[in-house]
Amino acid sequence: MRRRERTKCILILAMVLSLVLGCLWSYYGVRTVKKPHYEGMVRAAEQMESCMAELKAERLRRGIPIDEEMDRFSTGLLGTAFTAVTTTLGNLEAKRTSCQPDMAALVYDLYVRAGVQAGDRVAVCGTGSFPALDLAAVCAAEALGAEPVMIVSVGASTYGANIPAFTAPEMLHHLYERGLLAAPPAGVTLGGDDDMGLNMGAVYFPEEAWELQAALDRMEGAGIAVTRIPDRQANLRWRESLYGDVSCFVSVGGHNMALGDHGEGYGLGQGLIEKPVTDGESYLMGHYLALGVPCIGLLNVKQLCAEYGIPFDPAALEKVGESHIYYEKAYPKAPLLGALALTAVLLAACRRIDTRKPEDDPAPRKE
Repeated sequence: MRRRERTKCILILAMVLSLVLGCLWSYYGVRTVKKPHYEGMVRAAEQMESCMAELKAERLRRGIPIDEEMDRFSTGLLGTAFTAVTTTLGNLEAKRTSCQPDMAALVYDLYVRAGVQAGDRVAVCGTGSFPALDLAAVCAAEALGAEPVMIVSVGASTYGANIPAFTAPEMLHHLYERGLLAAPPAGVTLGGDDDMGLNMGAVYFPEEAWELQAALDRMEGAGIAVTRIPDRQANLRWRESLYGDVSCFVSVGGHNMALGDHGEGYGLGQGLIEKPVTDGESYLMGHYLALGVPCIGLLNVKQLCAEYGIPFDPAALEKVGESHIYYEKAYPKAPLLGALALTAVLLAACRRIDTRKPEDDPAPRKE
């Protein structure tokens, strides 16, 4: 083998070795560091924690007991099985999981990924099914300096805010009155089928209708107006008008105005959603995706937790700021950049060998 060919082979091997060592050094030198927006995530979680503490205290003031066997963290945000405002079946483990203040940190992180900035408006389609996730969406937006505009429903699935004596709209309104939220819900509806409460317990069991009516009368007395729009398209246009120009849309739970009367939005997934949708005018998430507005789905809680590193139905709550959601892996760049620089030098040397004239090579020696 001629000397130039041997030299070229050595240079190529050196390039490969340099790249392999640089990659291995970067991979094994990985560190766990706080996310750049760690402080904002902590603010969101701490605000949610304060809101939850106040709602628990208010629930007890209203004489509504807490089942600590079911609500193991004694949050006061879990409801019961069937009541006059119950709409559908819900999963107890998912509802319990949603009552982690770190959920607000997760939503803050999702807002950042969606490009939401201070001063932006965020549309939130809230539900009584997941009052904790309603809180997470609002607290995260406020911690970011954005303006959350929430429309929330009275109806709730099992184990959500389905206690007629303290509904989700009343919870959020109470937090506003106590100064823990910057604004009350922008709108309130009945929720459930057709957003008219057609599948509430009060409809199926007339003897329970008085509990729903008592809740509605109480809300009216507190200045909480419940909007009823039976026509679906008119309801959607009302919501879009109330939300205004938004930078992000958040769907909490499985509200059919958000995900479609036939569940069209369920297949879009959870967490940050930016999939293109061409025909979505029959549900809010489809409408905003078609406009290019990023959406956040807070449903399928078990899958949501698996994707973003939140424990599902944990035995104990982690301290704010300490769980996996607040951190990310940082790989050292210097070894890889050094390897690339060395590879570039070696590659230039190989190119120089290729362009050298044959007569420039020294004559082979006789053995």
